[in-house]
Amino acid sequence: MRRLRSISGALAVLALAGLIAGALLDPAATAHGWLFGFFFASLAPLGGLALAMIARLTDAPWAETFAPELRALVAAGPWLWLLAVPIAVGLAGIYPWAGQAQGVPAHLRLYLSPALFILRSAVALGGWTVLALIVLRGPVSQLVAGLGLAFLGFTLCIIPNDWVLSLRPGWTTTDFPMTAFA
Repeated sequence: MRRLRSISGALAVLALAGLIAGALLDPAATAHGWLFGFFFASLAPLGGLALAMIARLTDAPWAETFAPELRALVAAGPWLWLLAVPIAVGLAGIYPWAGQAQGVPAHLRLYLSPALFILRSAVALGGWTVLALIVLRGPVSQLVAGLGLAFLGFTLCIIPNDWVLSLRPGWTTTDFPMTAFA
């Protein structure tokens, strides 16, 4: 176990060094890579949260079998705040609309404003964190699970558009948000 921790620590230091080197050599590419990593890292905790609430709503017999794995996935959710900070700081370097309004369709200028982007992301991340902490605290009521699942579904219809599709303002699709997290 000690050897595994040493290897993990060395890999973490190496990854941090690579991140710093990337940020110095090509900040825009590094910021886009961080966004991709953040989006990918958010999939498992949000999927675990959805499964935990579905299990509660349906009294699923498999829930007991997979409880340790679901708890581990859900426990990673509150850490998404920390991973989102570099995106908020580097917003103008990641999203073309964040630094200037040129090229943004008129009907999207308000929606694609940095302040509203950060507000929508904060509401989603905050709500997901609260839901994760409630689920981790112990068994939740079916009402809480149902409302939490509705909130999760609603935010998962909006946030992927913000985090990924808004990289190209004006390009839209109706099936991306839910298929991204499916």
